[in-house]
Amino acid sequence: MITDFSINFLQHSIIKWPHTILNAANFITKNDNFIFKIVGSGSKFKWLKNEIKKNKNIKNKIILENFKKQKKLILDYYNSDILLIILSKGDSLSKTIPNKFQNYLSIGKPILCSGEGAVANKIKKNNLGFVSMVDDSYDLYKTAKKMTNMSNDNMRKIHKRNKAYFNQNYTLEKNISKLENILLKI
Repeated sequence: MITDFSINFLQHSIIKWPHTILNAANFITKNDNFIFKIVGSGSKFKWLKNEIKKNKNIKNKIILENFKKQKKLILDYYNSDILLIILSKGDSLSKTIPNKFQNYLSIGKPILCSGEGAVANKIKKNNLGFVSMVDDSYDLYKTAKKMTNMSNDNMRKIHKRNKAYFNQNYTLEKNISKLENILLKI
């Protein structure tokens, strides 16, 4: 299988999300041009490694790497084609903006979100990537396939939008300004 795209899930602690990616990888065919790369650690990491070894169908469709130090992890961000965020149904993260989202935006890569809530809404509303239904492996696969079939021009447009969105909303200067405005109202 020739891969043109790496869809990366960079997670320090892999606790509850691996099933979605494992099952989505089962749908990848030899005609698809992408793989999933998972960089992480945590209680499910060893289990995930064993599941990939046991399932020959996904062995070449998921790359699994141990979590890395900050400098090497940043290289993974930049070398990714698409960055993946997975949120579980009812997850408290569906109501908040995880730091990962801000990191992904700062890199400018298109974001694939399997989830719902604040992050999914921001991605949809601002065209920062694509959203698949929460806990739906087939929809994750279909959405990944759709993204990897986008033109280079559309990928560049998303890159520009993500960088601009980050600069408008999440830089240190913007956050200091927001905090000052809140304090002035007190």
